[in-house]
Amino acid sequence: MCFWEAARHGYWYVLLKEKLSGVPYEPVVVISFLALLFMMVALRKIPWNFRRVAGLGVLTYPLYLIYDTIGETLLMYYITPSNKYLLFVLVTAPMLGVAYLIHRFIECLLAPKLKGSLLNNKLRSAKSTI
Repeated sequence: MCFWEAARHGYWYVLLKEKLSGVPYEPVVVISFLALLFMMVALRKIPWNFRRVAGLGVLTYPLYLIYDTIGETLLMYYITPSNKYLLFVLVTAPMLGVAYLIHRFIECLLAPKLKGSLLNNKLRSAKSTI
């Protein structure tokens, strides 16, 4: 079910990108890539160390925050049929670096403090209900 939802979302996303930018995309390539990725994860056939792959998962939320606003704007404004792949790499690579810096220097520093305050609030509310 998760695969079909991801494939459906990927297909509509590709169609929207194609319409907005005027650059043709191939939805079959996106859906095939997702299918291959899901199968490799499910069958544990990913050639990399799973800890490294899971470690990349920490970048997803900061990447979502910055790419959705800054990266997409840059891509839509500067994309042409002749530079679409180069521009994708030149926008995505720095975004991954910034996402790592956000994770390393903001999330890692604030996470223990936030967990502690949430735990204290939860304990206080549990004591007040007793």
